[in-house]
Amino acid sequence: MKRTHLIAILASLVAIAIVAADASAMYNPRMGVFMQRDPGPGAASPMRIGAGGRAVSGSFAQRDPQPAGQYADGMNLYQYVSNRPTKLLDPMGLWGKDFHHDLTLELAKRAGIACPEQVAEGCQGPDEGLRSAPEAFVTAGILRMWADWKGDDDPEKARLERRAAFLISRAQALHFPADKDGVVRPDSRVANAKVDKGIKDCNFRLFTEGLHTLQDSWAHQGEPFMLGLGHARGAEQVDGQWRRLSGLRAARSHSADDVTIWPEDARAAAVASYRKMLEFKKA
Repeated sequence: MKRTHLIAILASLVAIAIVAADASAMYNPRMGVFMQRDPGPGAASPMRIGAGGRAVSGSFAQRDPQPAGQYADGMNLYQYVSNRPTKLLDPMGLWGKDFHHDLTLELAKRAGIACPEQVAEGCQGPDEGLRSAPEAFVTAGILRMWADWKGDDDPEKARLERRAAFLISRAQALHFPADKDGVVRPDSRVANAKVDKGIKDCNFRLFTEGLHTLQDSWAHQGEPFMLGLGHARGAEQVDGQWRRLSGLRAARSHSADDVTIWPEDARAAAVASYRKMLEFKKA
């Protein structure tokens, strides 16, 4: 057997051993799955609580006191992901992997909207293609570099610059609804402007896109990093403790959109979205 093959096999065995050991009693918030059954008697809480009362990891410490209680909601172990465990995740024990689509879908159903899937798809839309902030930022940068190579008397130069400015402006409006001072504030008047106009005008597209913007006002709160774009906050876990990120590190991090790090903001965004759905249904 070649040495490289032997090394690969040994590395695989080590990885399996590590995963098996780590899966002893954990609920993995990123995978959205429980890694084993309740292990038995122990502490009463299923979560360990870190600084500030935040749940930092999940491991069941004891079984439900009554056997029947373990199946109070039925014996289907995939009910928490709408019976689609290969597609959906449940990072908080509440929602699917995508806040803008999966949670919005569930909220629309609860609000009694006749077309909940269309609401969810419309809300997710701003994160697709060139409408997403990262894609818009990168593409605008390329267009501006291209424009710099053009001569001042070349009409193509102005066209490229206008296109770049449009992409940045649209991304700002969709994802970073900032006040006049350049700061994004959760549930602000600016953050509510588009969804409110959609409700007033009975405009479905404005309503669903406005939901996205409203939700992003929590995730993207603060002063954007550059050109009105880029996360102003972030967090990472170091030695079991959460540490805040700022500047370029926060802007490059996707942790601002992680509901497991900012559960209070996620719940507040969900409540605000649900209220808007009820208003739209009544309009």
